[in-house]
Order: sequence, then structure tokens, then C-alpha cells
Amino acid sequence: MLSVLIPVRNEAQNITPLVSQLSKILSNRAHLEYEVIFIDDYSSDNTVALLNAISQKNSSIKVITKQSEKIGVGISFKLGVSHCKGENILTMDADFSHKPSDIPKLLNALNEGTDLVIGSRYIKDSRYYMQSSRKVLSKLFNFFLKHLFQVPISDITSGFRLIKKKRLLTLQLVADKFDMHPEINLKAAFSHFQIKEVPIVFIQRRRGKSKLNYLPMLFRYVRLISSLLLHS
Repeated sequence: MLSVLIPVRNEAQNITPLVSQLSKILSNRAHLEYEVIFIDDYSSDNTVALLNAISQKNSSIKVITKQSEKIGVGISFKLGVSHCKGENILTMDADFSHKPSDIPKLLNALNEGTDLVIGSRYIKDSRYYMQSSRKVLSKLFNFFLKHLFQVPISDITSGFRLIKKKRLLTLQLVADKFDMHPEINLKAAFSHFQIKEVPIVFIQRRRGKSKLNYLPMLFRYVRLISSLLLHS
């Protein structure tokens, strides 16, 4: 069974088309049982109402709500993992920067010898469309991490991944915000997971407001790097 985990906060403009595309793609996959778990992070718009209405009609859609404050992507992810039933877990964003049409690539790459498949922006045949400043910073940072830690991953900060749950649960994860993404990918490499990257098309969000705040994110990344170096 496949569990798709999607943290959300104020994504009302994206929920309905996202569920529609996910349902079409996953339902057309032969012999695939799946669930899609949305973890709401204290939305103030119509996100929860839309999800609840959809989940009442579609039993594959699950909703985790009732947060009393913003908890962040990392904690939302851990909460979702504690509820998922699948032996494989797919993580992605709700804003269509991760295209549902790329999911079959990740599924095809996960075989018995592979523990983690990463949807990568920075390998051959990948395409990415985002602001020039973000593109430069992201590529430089990923290049820096790859060579600092000597890991075979080109897109270490990618949050579009498919991972075996039993392997994921062996990782000691501490990040609670967006730094969760490089933490998972780096610790998987340190733990000698069998890792594959597949090319994806990355598109900067077109609807809704971005949750990225670069200065706090940079601080958390530096803190993560320091912690990993200290314990390496």
C-alpha cells in the first residue's frame, strides 16, 4: 500500500484540483492500494472544510486536523507517518510545485533493492521553473551539501520523495520545519540506504501564498549542518 503525505496550510485554491489529479493518476495504477493523508497546519482559510467534504465522498482521502497552533512541515510529516498504513510513503507539496504526473516515475524506480527515490530538479532531463535568485541559491546550496558530506544526491533539499516506511523509521529525525527535507535525505545516505534520483519538472507555485521564509530557513539549515558535522 502507498501512503501519500501532504502537509497543508491555507491551500484552499489548490486542494480540489490536486485531489482530482492524484485520484486519477493513482487509481489508474494497476494493483495499487493507496491513501492520501493531508495534515493541516492551522489553516485559516477554507482548506479544512474542503478536505472534510472531499474525504466524506472519497475513502482514500484522510485528513488530520485540530492543531491548536502552527506546527511546521517537519512535525506535520511525523504526525502523518504515525497515521499512515502503507509500507511505502510518498511526500510532496500541495502547491503543484511537485507535479502529480511525475509520481509514476518515482513508483517505477522503487524496487526491492531501493529504499529511497528522490524527485530531483538537478539531474539530466529535469526541468525547473522558479525565480532566478531562488534557482541560484538552491543549486549552490545543494552543490555545497553534496560535496561537504560526499553523498550521491544532487537535490538534497528535495521534499518530493518515495521511501520505504520500515527504513524511514530507522532514522532519528529532529527537524521540525523545512529542514526536515535535507535531514531525511542526508541521514538516509549516511545510513547506506539504496537511493535513486529521478528527473522531475519543478514549477514555482501559481496559486496561494508561499510559506517559505528564507532567513529562518537558512538558520535552520546551518543548524542542521552543524549538528550533522558534530555527530559524523
